[in-house]
Amino acid sequence: MKYEDIFAAISRRYGTFTRMEQSIADYVLEHGKDVLSMSISALAQACNVVDSTVFRFCRTLGVSGYRDFRTALAVSLCAREQASEPAVADSDPISAQIRHIYDSCINALRETYQLLQPGQMDELVRRLMLADRILVFGAGKSMVSMFGAYRQLLLAMPKVHCALNAHEQRRLCATVTSRDAVILFVQNDSPASLTDLARLLRGKGCYLILISPLSKLSLSVLADNTLLCGGFDGAGTAVSAQAFLIELIYRLYLQRLENARRALM
Repeated sequence: MKYEDIFAAISRRYGTFTRMEQSIADYVLEHGKDVLSMSISALAQACNVVDSTVFRFCRTLGVSGYRDFRTALAVSLCAREQASEPAVADSDPISAQIRHIYDSCINALRETYQLLQPGQMDELVRRLMLADRILVFGAGKSMVSMFGAYRQLLLAMPKVHCALNAHEQRRLCATVTSRDAVILFVQNDSPASLTDLARLLRGKGCYLILISPLSKLSLSVLADNTLLCGGFDGAGTAVSAQAFLIELIYRLYLQRLENARRALM
């Protein structure tokens, strides 16, 4: 029997889950390997829900029950491990190190592509075009993606702004209105302050776009649009995946501008 990738299934349905089902999804994303050896009651206890909620969660993902869910999870974890090359040591030949980095980045791009939803991208670009300003935020290692996005998007969108540090971010955040769009970059190890920032932005009524790895999917409840990226091997591959998403946004935005220009001719 062919199973759908369980992590992709969770990402697509996360917004439709109840709060208790989301807590199960969060636990599975963070402790996938541990879940393989857990009974339905053990998983329910770990997530502070009842067994029937876990069963309903499994059915929502399109599997027949908890046993089928664990099988699908095992298949998904196995596929991810097979896609990941074994770690290289500093003593390995430079050719092996180059190949490892290349394969890691390609896997991150493949995972990101599989998580993409074209309609979601179309709506995101439409809202960026309507926004008065586009603000780009990040913290910790996600600052790398933030700076890259700012430089790239500024070529097509003069209304793009970013802050260089936490103090400037708070100052810029204070000026956000419901007519703005905000792109918030998140990494697996992003500081808790980013969650607070997301809640603050949510309260401002702006159009909030989250670019995040699967492990931070819980933050998507605060966003209007969430783009999930691959890069489970570390921050470096996650940056590559996020750069791919920014390139997509940039090109689709330019295409919409061109279409609007032609419509006026």
